[in-house]
Amino acid sequence: MRSWQDLRDMVGDAYSEFCEKIRYTCPTTDSNRARWPTHDLWRDVTSVIANDLHENCSGVLPSDVIETNRAEHMRMLDRQILGLLVSRAAASEVQPHEFTEFLDGHIEAIRRLSDEHRSGALQV
Repeated sequence: MRSWQDLRDMVGDAYSEFCEKIRYTCPTTDSNRARWPTHDLWRDVTSVIANDLHENCSGVLPSDVIETNRAEHMRMLDRQILGLLVSRAAASEVQPHEFTEFLDGHIEAIRRLSDEHRSGALQV
């Protein structure tokens, strides 16, 4: 949710998920809390959320949003990496038809640099 409109559109989803993950119970002598009965107040709360906030549900799960954001972030990083490699190739005066070969060689050089860094040989 990034705007007031998002809040209006998705608050029902957020509360519904909340009600699925949390439960208000009536403690008993049973040591297993999972068997404690759900409190009447909690049943009322979940009912109100299910009925009154139905129009404020988009059906989008938070996990879907997180995964979509992660995938978009990875695409953005890949475009940045490609842009940096294109700039590096231009700085090395690599011709367009040599770019694939440049990528292979430069990625190998970066791999070696990473290995040196991990072994402590690379001092900054």
